Amino acid sequence: MTRPRSSLPAVFAVCVLLISVGGGALSGTTNDPLSPASAGVPARAPDPAAITITRGTAVNVPLPPAGQVLVRPSRTPVVLSSELTYTGEPVTVTCGTCHTTRPANLQNGQEGRVPAEFHQGLQYRHGAQSCVSCHNAANFDTLRRADGRAIAFPEAKELCSQCHGPQARDYAAGAHGGMQGSWDLSKGGRVRNTCTDCHDPHSPKFVQLRPVFAPVDKGAREQAARAAAHAAHSAEHGAAQEDKSHE
Repeated sequence: MTRPRSSLPAVFAVCVLLISVGGGALSGTTNDPLSPASAGVPARAPDPAAITITRGTAVNVPLPPAGQVLVRPSRTPVVLSSELTYTGEPVTVTCGTCHTTRPANLQNGQEGRVPAEFHQGLQYRHGAQSCVSCHNAANFDTLRRADGRAIAFPEAKELCSQCHGPQARDYAAGAHGGMQGSWDLSKGGRVRNTCTDCHDPHSPKFVQLRPVFAPVDKGAREQAARAAAHAAHSAEHGAAQEDKSHE
């Protein structure tokens, strides 16, 4: 009587295959058939009409315990392609996947010029800077400091602080930048925004707004009424004094 052959080797082979297909998400690397990192697949640019570029910010995190302050983390932006993974999620493509297929145009960003092929709709209003003033032309998956050193996207606040010194000073003092949580750290933790949670890095200036409705603060209305009454009384008193001077 012969013993049946064990199915363990086949099961092991299937597991290895699944891990090799889906391991990109587990290891933190892109599961991207367009990526140069894919086995033997050369880099090619995705369809510009079928991609979405994420800014990589607004990461939701729980409030830390009382007494702790956490700066909201950010992620490195990626391109969401029209391809889907086996779980139905968009396949992500790194910025360098396309940018490494052509030399960097150092004039892009100056005088409102933007790359027309992949960045349609990008509004650029950030002084006289070019794209590579902040983006690292040697590795578009990173940023660059003014001295040329590379810096990761999650550390963009350090990059912004090089030019926006007063804002960086006020941020360090707690007077600039939004937050969630408690002012009184003895009663709860606090999560602080980073620069790109509020500002578009390509057009950081906020649009000027004008209030539509009058103030609804009762105290403010009463103070305004008292000020108007005082002004009217002063005008009447001045007119009476002037009449007496003419008698």
